[in-house]
Amino acid sequence: MTTESEVKVAPVIGNPLPPEDVKNKPEPEPTKEEQEANAAAVKAADEAAAAKAKSDKDKADADEKAKADPAGKTEWAKIDNPVYTSVIEMLDTAKVSPLEGAAIFDKAVESGNLADIDWKTLEKKVTPGQFTLIKAGVEKYYNDAYEPVKQTVAKGHEIVGGEENWNRVKDWAQAAEKKDPALKKQIDDIRSAIGHNGAVAEFAIQKLKSLYEAAPGNKGLGINKIVLGDNKPTPSGDALTAAEYQKLNRELHSGMRDPDPSKVAELRARRKAGMLAGM
Repeated sequence: MTTESEVKVAPVIGNPLPPEDVKNKPEPEPTKEEQEANAAAVKAADEAAAAKAKSDKDKADADEKAKADPAGKTEWAKIDNPVYTSVIEMLDTAKVSPLEGAAIFDKAVESGNLADIDWKTLEKKVTPGQFTLIKAGVEKYYNDAYEPVKQTVAKGHEIVGGEENWNRVKDWAQAAEKKDPALKKQIDDIRSAIGHNGAVAEFAIQKLKSLYEAAPGNKGLGINKIVLGDNKPTPSGDALTAAEYQKLNRELHSGMRDPDPSKVAELRARRKAGMLAGM
């Protein structure tokens, strides 16, 4: 017979089974606050993932664009102008990258209009003092360097009869200078003179026009008519060579009376146009 003290109790392994009423009890439903917190967490995670994906794509696009056109993107354009250099130094001090600068300034560079600069974006990236100095520097550079270039381009179009003619003359000059070293020297001098803007540039453009018109096989530009004060071409307003001017001047002064002063002025204007055209 086994005594009570000899009875061995098997050890319990693991957690004891819960009572039947506890074991079958369902999980409690989350509260409204818990549901809202979970939804907000999921939304925040989705937005963070979307923002990172967009940031990665924007960076990849920017890097690709910078590879295609590095000037002004991964580095600032190099221009020998003290005001321009000062502006770039201030942008560097403010930690505005060339890529950010391109987004701010490129539209204005293309259009030639200061109003196209994204001043609001620039203002957010720099201190008020930096913004004032940078804006003043950009405007001074534009007025001192950029505006005269715009005026020279406009004058060039006017002299040769429009942008289409200007492109025709420019393309001819670039092709011709590669074939003729002597002509290349002339065109280099003209190019340098145009870079000075003002009256010097006008004279150089007139010289370039005359070289184009004198070259064999070139199509005429059709702009030798002289325009008088009323902005209407004279009936016989072509530019004159020296011989043509002398002949017409003799005819004008023949007779007993002095010629009409307006006709004398007209004749001189036609000769002046001929001289400018190298005739």
